[in-house]
Amino acid sequence: MVDFAPGMRVIIRDEEWMVKKIETNSLGNKALYCIGISPLVKDKEAIFLTDLEQIQIVNPAEVKLIPDACVLPRCTV
Repeated sequence: MVDFAPGMRVIIRDEEWMVKKIETNSLGNKALYCIGISPLVKDKEAIFLTDLEQIQIVNPAEVKLIPDACVLPRCTV
């Protein structure tokens, strides 16, 4: 069993989400309240049940940072 925490980033249904809140339902399973991070789901809110979804945790140590080559403050997407 994975311990989820608010602020944790996860991949669910091939999209990246940030966990906002975790609740345990009456069956003892967890419900993750998330907000979208990746472009397709950006700023969308969703609830995922851990017993129904395949959830991959994003390890911050494995994230590759890419420098921003843009000189203007608002040109990055």
